[in-house]
Amino acid sequence: PPPPPPPKKKNLFFSDSLRPPSSRREAVATGTSILLFVMSMSSRHWIFVSTKAAYKWVPYLTFDLGLLGGVATMHAQAGGFENESSVSFEYKDSNQYCPDDQCVALYQAGLVCVVLLSLSVAASFVALIVEVVVMLQLGNVLSETGPFGPYVNYQKCNRNMIWGSISSILGAILSVTALATWAGIVANNQASIPQAHKSDAVTWHPGWSVWASNLLGVLLEAFASFLVCRSVNLSRHPFSGYSSII
Repeated sequence: PPPPPPPKKKNLFFSDSLRPPSSRREAVATGTSILLFVMSMSSRHWIFVSTKAAYKWVPYLTFDLGLLGGVATMHAQAGGFENESSVSFEYKDSNQYCPDDQCVALYQAGLVCVVLLSLSVAASFVALIVEVVVMLQLGNVLSETGPFGPYVNYQKCNRNMIWGSISSILGAILSVTALATWAGIVANNQASIPQAHKSDAVTWHPGWSVWASNLLGVLLEAFASFLVCRSVNLSRHPFSGYSSII
């Protein structure tokens, strides 16, 4: 008779038909979304404001506004060269660039957004830890030992995936709420933001790079939540027991 086929090698990321699906893709999507939102919170390019010089050689100002502060830059042309001088400021500490409390709305919107995004990042980080733990369980790195040798506890994997799905969904909801709240507060207080009404002398628009990053982060969190929930649904083990011998 022909020799029996060699046993299949255990893979850290992919599993056989009896195992719950691996959480590698969920972990990658969740980790990327966390990185994007952390970068967005630290960015000062959420809003860009630029004045228009009346004449070519007249200095003009640009403002890069973030969640809790901004950067004011003076542009001046001399001898065919453009010189720039920048200074950072915080909304709560200075009225030099926001006279008459014009930055109160920006500060309130930014503070609420930072709190909600921080909660979103925390929830997503919990989901990431759970997803990594499940990946290690399915890869036999965190296998348990029973009377018949090491085994994978599928019920524990499924329970962990349920907690991961809850954390992932919560993170996605909080991120959407944070961005929507920031946009709503800014929209409702445009008259209190310097030149938000877009006069002829000033251009005012969102920072496209930051908002592209925010949108990608939300999509990745939603995608990770979908994958985790799908993994929970597919990991219904057909046996009533809690383990499978490796």
